Amino acid sequence: MPSIFSYQSAEVDWCEGNFEHSTVIAEYYNTISNVSFFVLSAALLYLNRQYCQQRLSLLLTGVFSMYFHMTLSYVGQLLDELSILWTLAVAYSFWYPKVYFPRCIKSRYDSLGHSCCLHEAVLRGSSAGPLHTPGRLPHSRDSAQLSAQQ
Repeated sequence: MPSIFSYQSAEVDWCEGNFEHSTVIAEYYNTISNVSFFVLSAALLYLNRQYCQQRLSLLLTGVFSMYFHMTLSYVGQLLDELSILWTLAVAYSFWYPKVYFPRCIKSRYDSLGHSCCLHEAVLRGSSAGPLHTPGRLPHSRDSAQLSAQQ
């Protein structure tokens, strides 16, 4: 059984051919295109300084997406998907009209924390349990294990 950190252990594989342009990078163009996260996030944050505290969110999205497309590992897939969800939570908390915030939230920065907690609760509630290995259900057991326990 492959490790969750090993190359090509992810549950998804995009349409780009694997290891065609490099022996180290699985999806070359998807990996290289993530450089735009580093360039654009720096430029956008320079132009809109009020969101500088959230620069780590965009940066981590680029780093984790680059790691995933470079290795196609299961952990890379999880990090890529979660960083995208966290970035969406940040964006959602800034673009949601302040009128509709609950009374306990005094500023947009409070809403960021509540939004992140809400997304975390949804993610934990929707998962079937702890991390599982690719290709297997989280709580499935082999028939040999079941017969050994009986």
